[in-house]
Amino acid sequence: MMCKKEICPLIKKTGAILFWIALWYIAAIIVDSTLLMPTPLQTADRLLELAGTAKFYQALGMSLLRILSGFLLGMISGAVLGLLSAKVHTVKYLLDPPVSLIRTAPVASFIVLALVWMKTGVLPVFISSLMVLPIFYSSIQEGIFSIDKNLREYCDVIKAAKSERYRAYIRPALLPPLRIAAVNGAGLAWKSGIAAEVICRPYFALGTLLSNGKSTLDTSQVFAVTLTIIIISMLFSAILKKIWGQAS
Repeated sequence: MMCKKEICPLIKKTGAILFWIALWYIAAIIVDSTLLMPTPLQTADRLLELAGTAKFYQALGMSLLRILSGFLLGMISGAVLGLLSAKVHTVKYLLDPPVSLIRTAPVASFIVLALVWMKTGVLPVFISSLMVLPIFYSSIQEGIFSIDKNLREYCDVIKAAKSERYRAYIRPALLPPLRIAAVNGAGLAWKSGIAAEVICRPYFALGTLLSNGKSTLDTSQVFAVTLTIIIISMLFSAILKKIWGQAS
């Protein structure tokens, strides 16, 4: 008997997660050193300890604020610049080289350079937005270039209203690439933002907790904070998928 459509994927995902947790546990037992690799239970215990402190929630809240701000800033600026470059060829020729540079250059290079220019609390916001910008820049261009010209001309002939134009050819062309950009950009914003926090060490930040764990050889804290970052990043991406799914 086949499992229900909604339950089957959940069972498979749960099984995959349990498999990797079991593999993690076996690896930790083989290594037999908390300093090198704590077990899942040791990591969970350390996470519960951190969750009992106000500093953990302050770090979590500030990291969320910085990375969400950077994501939104990168999304808006990337979309605006992508729209301009798609409409004006001169702007496209001017912007394509620096956007390609941002996309290909190592994140660490931008972080080190930005440390010279700005305060530590602002740097993760800047880095997150910088990494997200090229994704939305390219997605907006892709969406605009994929608009059905015949359908647009037909709407011009019949003098269709803006709402009808949006439903006819703007939404089908723009929403799919923007949805992909939002999900991919969310993950990249978290990775780059946390990396910036690890290097610049703001007072309240998950990246600072990671750095502190490394400095004090508290590997359980490194694993616990990393697990927190992964969970929050996955939730962030899931929320964006839900939002963009409803929009389409």
